[in-house]
Amino acid sequence: MSIRKKDLINKMIAIEKNKKLNFSKRLIEKYKLLSVMLSDEGWYLDYGLAPKTLSGLYISQITNNTAVLDIYMMTFYKKKLNRIIKYFKIKFKNRFLILKKAFKAHKNGDYELSIPVFLTQIEGIFYDLTQKKYFLKIKDIKKRMQKNGLSQNLV
Repeated sequence: MSIRKKDLINKMIAIEKNKKLNFSKRLIEKYKLLSVMLSDEGWYLDYGLAPKTLSGLYISQITNNTAVLDIYMMTFYKKKLNRIIKYFKIKFKNRFLILKKAFKAHKNGDYELSIPVFLTQIEGIFYDLTQKKYFLKIKDIKKRMQKNGLSQNLV
């Protein structure tokens, strides 16, 4: 097990044991940590997932080297897929035609078609919401900071 994984597990245990934090603050801290833990495993946190279940699955994944976490997350998102599609249809009407086709391709297993479309749409939606680019590379940021006389220690 890597040092990072051990460190993340120890932080999760420390949050759980910290009785100075009330339940709400512990929950928030666990969600933050779980977000990092899951992204290391290639998954992203949905706030419909229970932190206790996820932390147990995550630890099981690491210590037993099994695919329990992957199976759980795939099942969770497959069950939720129709709600996700409906959400995009309502919230991003101007992008839905292309998203609908990407979802169809994904359901058919045409991942080489769906994934590039999803990534492109993620970039566009993020830009629409924040006026920032999601996939901007760190080296590009450093170049811009250097050009503007800003410290690169901020990155």
